[in-house]
Amino acid sequence: MRATDEHKATILRERARILALAVERAEVPDTYTEVVTFLLAGEEYAVPSTHVREVLVCKEVTPLPCTPPFVVGIMNLRGQILPVIELTRALELQPSASGAQALGRIIVARAVGADVGIKVDAIFGVRRLPTDAPRPSPSDVSSVQAPSVCGLTSAPPIVLDVEKLLSDTALTADRPMARSTDGPLAGVL
Repeated sequence: MRATDEHKATILRERARILALAVERAEVPDTYTEVVTFLLAGEEYAVPSTHVREVLVCKEVTPLPCTPPFVVGIMNLRGQILPVIELTRALELQPSASGAQALGRIIVARAVGADVGIKVDAIFGVRRLPTDAPRPSPSDVSSVQAPSVCGLTSAPPIVLDVEKLLSDTALTADRPMARSTDGPLAGVL
């Protein structure tokens, strides 16, 4: 039996009515945080991808005299002068014996309105971590590392708080020179 045009129109109207009905859905909050994971001193670390502008192969960095050991120097990034820091020194970690540091990567991170290059040993990639996964830092994290660690997951990585890490007042060039005692980057300039 062949459907008439009127019969087809009736079927299409019924389908449209069913599809137009409001479907009750439970609001499920986004339970994952996207992070960029990287190797640093033989450990897996991560920073939220919302703070990562890009990842670069470590290229020429111009050293700056009279700066703390964790300030690698500055680099020209498409006309922008970018300060570069080395987290292994800033967080007082033991450098990796693998020699990966020489071939490292630079994570261009943005926090508190400024961009900073963060030198790391290697990039693993982007992962999604459950937002409820980070737990408070354990007591064996050093006092230098503690302000920058937002928590640990049940497995690696150690998640760093980029806002706290890069908000040290010593990194801001438009403020008077002062020796800060807050955070791992205290007294940079």
